[in-house]
Amino acid sequence: MTTLALIVAAGRGVRAGSGLPKQYRPLGGKPVLRWSLEAFAAHPGIDSVLVAIAPEHAALFDAAADGAPKVRSEERRVGKECRSRW
Repeated sequence: MTTLALIVAAGRGVRAGSGLPKQYRPLGGKPVLRWSLEAFAAHPGIDSVLVAIAPEHAALFDAAADGAPKVRSEERRVGKECRSRW
């Protein structure tokens, strides 16, 4: 059995005020999203991580996820495609 973690990070951060959406804002030296990616990737029961993002945040996501384990490029594309279904 394969276990996939799904992180929904498609918010635009409108209520949080100006600047970056919350998931891309720095916290403790790295984007908030990166903390979640690393936590799921470190869990022994998680095989891969899928992240749903807003299409306009592709570059922000790529920077936040750069080098993150278990987040494969084809899964990022799937996440981007899924965003319109929610």
